[in-house]
Amino acid sequence: MLVEARERHRAGQPVLVGTQSVAESEHYAKVLAEAGIEAHVLNARNDAREAAVIAEAGEYGAVTISTQMSGRGTDIRLGGIDEHDHRRVARSGGLAVLQIGRYPSGRLDAQLRGRSGRQGDPGTTATFVSTTDELVQANAPDHLLEKIRRRGSQLDQTTLGSIIDQAQRIAEGIQHDRHRDTWDFSRAIARQRDTVLGDREAVMNGDRAALEVTRRIPEAFDRLASASSPSVVARLARDVALWCLDEQWCDHLAHLTEIRDGIHLQALAGVNPRDEFHRIALREFRGFFASAYDRAADIIRDVTPDQLGQDITVLGLRRPSATWTYMTSDNPLGSPMDRAARAAGKWIRTRVYRIE
Repeated sequence: MLVEARERHRAGQPVLVGTQSVAESEHYAKVLAEAGIEAHVLNARNDAREAAVIAEAGEYGAVTISTQMSGRGTDIRLGGIDEHDHRRVARSGGLAVLQIGRYPSGRLDAQLRGRSGRQGDPGTTATFVSTTDELVQANAPDHLLEKIRRRGSQLDQTTLGSIIDQAQRIAEGIQHDRHRDTWDFSRAIARQRDTVLGDREAVMNGDRAALEVTRRIPEAFDRLASASSPSVVARLARDVALWCLDEQWCDHLAHLTEIRDGIHLQALAGVNPRDEFHRIALREFRGFFASAYDRAADIIRDVTPDQLGQDITVLGLRRPSATWTYMTSDNPLGSPMDRAARAAGKWIRTRVYRIE
């Protein structure tokens, strides 16, 4: 990569180096600096100037190093806004995108390469990959890793390209499984969330809270109503019930999160974790509303007449800052494909290959 970047930089061609991590971006910036090439580094540590750095990446002789260029939303214009500079950069070959390693997704690779040669402009792309890259080590099947170990430098570029392509496809499959798992688990929570939101709506815009509380503690409700008015106690019942529903939902989510974190151990016993989670989530949701309204009744039973008409904070009740949260944690054990990929051996010789 260093030789390629140096040659293109000497010709005035702007160079964009795509890396896999912040650590890699800083490493290659240091390597280029030692070779006398100053590079602008764009990563999570200097995102304040992100748009400006990207916009300047197409200027004559510019060298930019970045992590995952996809989705940054700023176009790279050759030579900036000056038409003369645009022609000069175009004559130098346009933007050269040098990608170090493959992403776990081919879509991200294409987005990075797509930074070059846009709207009829000239450009060049090159990808530098190694059999020691994490993508290969974590995802290539055993027999391919064994082939690399045995044949090493004798492997031709076509075979190496095929191995890396297959490792990337496996990584994409694992990522797809994880997204499906997350969606399935979130779907169970979403259904219960909608049910709770519907009940909250009935509490906020109707007399559901007053009816539930009166049914549980009729004497206390009448006592407070006599000290003020039924409408004041109804407002109190509404506010306390909403607080209890929110608290109950937070507790329910926390409990399901604990279950979610360990549910994939069921896979080792041959049980489908998603089906088991749905079953447990349904079981744990039973009695949700009864418990919330029981708690509201217990709180209102202890309210004194002088506390009526005040905010519920006088009762020590404070609303949570975030209530309606989905669980989106990944599968810690992984799908069967994930576990099989991680079981692959690590016998890999160090050698860098280039695939264009």
